[in-house]
Amino acid sequence: MKLQRIYLDTSVIGGCHDIEFSTWSNSLMKDFKLKYYLPGLSQLTFDEINKTPKPVQDTLTVLLDYEPEILEITEPALDLSQQYINRYLFIA
Repeated sequence: MKLQRIYLDTSVIGGCHDIEFSTWSNSLMKDFKLKYYLPGLSQLTFDEINKTPKPVQDTLTVLLDYEPEILEITEPALDLSQQYINRYLFIA
């Protein structure tokens, strides 16, 4: 059976060290360790994590032991993200 993939952005990884979100983020990390899900990361996440405190960087290092899928940043993905930003920028 193929594992369900879950994409992680920087806020989920950082959430492991945030009182408000640590319960959920650390539970998800445990699920990855137990191989209930397959983590997905992109180069953007790596770039952002490099600017975070060491404990957050260490969490990413541990996550790499769970053999995440590294997702390529493609032109269609960048276009979609820009459309999302343009659409919701004016709603707030």
